[in-house]
Amino acid sequence: MQMIMLVLYDSERLDKALSAWAEVGVQEIGVVESESVQRCLPQRFAARYPFGFRRMARVEQQELILLGLLPDGLSLDTLVEALEKAIGSLAEEERGLLLAWEVGFVRGTFRCIIEGEA
Repeated sequence: MQMIMLVLYDSERLDKALSAWAEVGVQEIGVVESESVQRCLPQRFAARYPFGFRRMARVEQQELILLGLLPDGLSLDTLVEALEKAIGSLAEEERGLLLAWEVGFVRGTFRCIIEGEA
């Protein structure tokens, strides 16, 4: 089993990405709003001021992070193909970043939500 993470730079593509993951069998997809560190750290303007004038950078855009488990038997290539068909090539600038790694330990069960019950 692999843990998969997609950093999605364009929130307009979220529904397409979620649908693509669900269609190939990824279960329990989590979505987290995030700000990159470079957008939050103070910036220095040292050219005019010897002591360095500091100001906080403005956060103009947030990323979305999708997390899920790639079930055994489902290849990463299948996931990438479905995802890129839905949102476009990840090789394009500012599209997103997909990561995957092996999961060494899992304890618990998937939460199953049945339509009509909440």
